[in-house]
Order: sequence, then structure tokens, then C-alpha cells
Amino acid sequence: MDSAVSVDSTFLGEDACISDWMQVTEKDSENNQINEEDPDARSNAVILWRRCELLTAKPAQELAEQLRLILEPTLASKLSGDYRTGKRINMKKVIPYIASHYRKDKIWLRRTKPNKRDYQVVIAVDDSHSMSEGGCGDFAIRALATVCRAMSQLKMGSLAVASFGKKGSIKMLHDFGLTFEQENQIEDEPVANLLRNMNVMLEKLASTSPQSYGSNPLQQLVLIIDDGKFHEREKLKRSVRKFLQQKRMVVYLLLDNREQSVLDLLNFVVKNNTLEKTAYMDSFPFPYYIVLRDIEALPTTLGHVLSSG
Repeated sequence: MDSAVSVDSTFLGEDACISDWMQVTEKDSENNQINEEDPDARSNAVILWRRCELLTAKPAQELAEQLRLILEPTLASKLSGDYRTGKRINMKKVIPYIASHYRKDKIWLRRTKPNKRDYQVVIAVDDSHSMSEGGCGDFAIRALATVCRAMSQLKMGSLAVASFGKKGSIKMLHDFGLTFEQENQIEDEPVANLLRNMNVMLEKLASTSPQSYGSNPLQQLVLIIDDGKFHEREKLKRSVRKFLQQKRMVVYLLLDNREQSVLDLLNFVVKNNTLEKTAYMDSFPFPYYIVLRDIEALPTTLGHVLSSG
């Protein structure tokens, strides 16, 4: 099955995870703690990221154009219009104003039409062992580079990047307020814990912003890049429901591998002494999600999900 639309807002890409362009050795995966002071490690990371940017330049540009249509400007910073009172005088209107014996007095400019974007977006990437074991580690980096570059090109507001895996291991890799420069086995409740932390973070950020948030859920958006394999399903449903009730948006980018597709997974439960099986995705806790196999499909599918939200 190459493409399908399933429950809620679901879209499926086309090709399997690509893992031949930026190989990560088993040693690197096991040692997952790179010395940040090591200049060689930092240099290698920069080289890999630059290469990733080159590979994702086309889908990033396409995604930026999709987001430009969906994420409308929210801040009015440009002066315009003809008003009797306002912020600044339109000097072109002064001479006609005097010539009319001061009757044509609509000579003032105001900031009325939004022309800048002020969205708060968190991109959360799973860095647990299941990602590398499923062959989706490189795919996740490509998806991250695509989304980050597209949002940076659009100048859509504040962007933060976080990694998560084990409970309590949420790490901010790129915090709000910083300019985005182009330069573990899953256990406990990593995704539910992530949503709790994101709720607190976005609440604090909204309280310090002069702009009111809540009318448009897309103004506070969380994108989760993961392989879709977690066990805290029932608790996660409550966490997602609570997150959405705060007028915020969360979209799950599920990186799929055709050879070990999450669409083929089954759940087994015992009911009335009978073993019943259901499709793993039938009870997926996120109402807005993408099953992605091809990075080229990301701009269109993510655009569809955000416009439907």
C-alpha cells in the first residue's frame, strides 16, 4: 500500500525509510553521549547537518510555500490606511489636506492589517534506541531539517527543538528566542511526559507575550517526530486531549519503515477469557498524525493536516 487516508487526519508517504545517506554506526548509537567540547565531534555534526540541508532543500522550500498559505500573518507591524486619528501622518496626504481647507482630514496611518507571523512551534524528536533499531534515525534528522528550514524561511515566529526518550530526559536543543542558524529504549511515559512539559512551557511563553493566544490553535504548535511505538497509550490519550483543550495543536510525524511497518502491528487483549486482536493504529492516541515513508511527501501531507486542524 503506497498511499492511504485512515482515521482522523492521517496521511501516508510512499517510500521506505532511507538509511544509506548518513549512516550512524552502532558505536555511535550506543554511546549516544557525544562530548560537546570535542571539536571533531562538533565538526562532524556540522558537516552532516549541512549535507542534510542540501538533501532536503527542495521539500523544505515546498513546505515553506504550503505553510505560507496555511499560517496567516498574526501581527500588524506595517502602517497603512486613511484615518482621522492614528500613529503616524501620511505625508502624501498633507498637501491635499491643506488645499481642501483642512476638510480632507484622513491623513493618519494605523497598524491594522497583519503582515508578520508570531507562531510558537516546538519540534520534539525521539532519540531513544527504538528509532535507530527501526532504521529511522537518519529519516528523523531529514524530517527535522526539512521542517526547521521551512519555518525559518517563513520567519513564522519562535521555534524550539527538543529531544525526548526516557522519562525525565527531555532536553532543549534549541530554545525559544534564539535565531535558528543553519550552521534508549522507550520506557516509562516519554510522550505523555513530553506533552506535560510542552504545556507548561507554552503556557509560560504565552503569559509573557503581549499577543493573546487561544483563538487559533496553530499559533502554539508541537510537532513530534517519532516511530509511533509507545506503550503508555491510555494515559497518552488523556494527555493529548488535555493538550488540545488548551487551544493548542499537536501533530505526530510517524516515521514508518515498509519492512517493519507500524501499519502491520497488532494489539492483543484478553476479553471475557478470549484473546482478541486489533490493528495497532486503530487506537492511535493522536487525532492528527502522518505516517511518513518519503521525505518528499512531507510538505503536502503536513500541509493537509495543518489546514484540517
